[in-house]
Amino acid sequence: MTNCWRRNLLAMVLWWSLPAIVFAQWYAATGDFLEEEPLTPAQARERSGWTIEVGGRDGEWRRLYLDGELLEQERTTFVTSDAGISLPRQILRSDAQDELLFRVELRYRSDGTLRSIRRCGNDGSCVMIRYAPPGGPGTETIRGDGLNLTVRYGEGSVPEYLRREEPGEPVEEEWYRYLGGRLVERRTLRDGLETLLRYQEGVVVLEEQRQAGVLVYRFSEDRGNDGLPLQRVVETRGRREVDRYHQEHPEGLQRERFVNGALVEREYLRDEEVVVERLRGEEVLFRTYFVEGELVRRETLL
Repeated sequence: MTNCWRRNLLAMVLWWSLPAIVFAQWYAATGDFLEEEPLTPAQARERSGWTIEVGGRDGEWRRLYLDGELLEQERTTFVTSDAGISLPRQILRSDAQDELLFRVELRYRSDGTLRSIRRCGNDGSCVMIRYAPPGGPGTETIRGDGLNLTVRYGEGSVPEYLRREEPGEPVEEEWYRYLGGRLVERRTLRDGLETLLRYQEGVVVLEEQRQAGVLVYRFSEDRGNDGLPLQRVVETRGRREVDRYHQEHPEGLQRERFVNGALVEREYLRDEEVVVERLRGEEVLFRTYFVEGELVRRETLL
């Protein structure tokens, strides 16, 4: 073997085994492999905290350091889409001893949008995520040992249906309804309990809960044109609670509460204080005073 041939072989070995000499760039970093401002090698050696070394030839590798000590490594290979865009195809994350921590595989549509991600740990467990096409109807799923999740999207990529399955837990389903692009109704079914929510300008104005088809709870609210509440009603088995609100009342009355038709509470605004009275029949039992939401004094009337 001639000296010239040996020199050429040595150069080839250095080229493939030490890419950091030619391609490496240093950055200040976060603990999750995200680079911040660039550093020179000298700055990286002197820096405390997180740093990251980035390099590569056919793909990309990253080495994450904390106070100069190598903690984890990441290798990424790329694929070129039909549109000529370079996209990550596989990501391998390993520790400082090059023991595999997890592997991520990515698949794309012909237009370059992400179709699926498959992430597998070093114990062999995997999670698969499939994405709906952006901007239109479709279904997304997450499948793994601890969770099976399905989301169906309608026009405008708004969710219309969700199904969640977890080990040891009841199946949970949700349906969504929209009007003019805004959510107006949400229905949830879990372990025989059905919950219905209706919204007005983003605020819940109706909530109903049914167990095996029987109504067990109902909340409703009426609002004025200014968006302020006029009346709130809470109904459970054997109890009906009504709050009536008064705007611009001449005596400062703000709210009255009735339970099964009987007046039990009144709320006034007097000067800078909010006064809450508790009643039994027509008799005031307690009077409590608040300033900016804090209790300042209480009266007991006999």
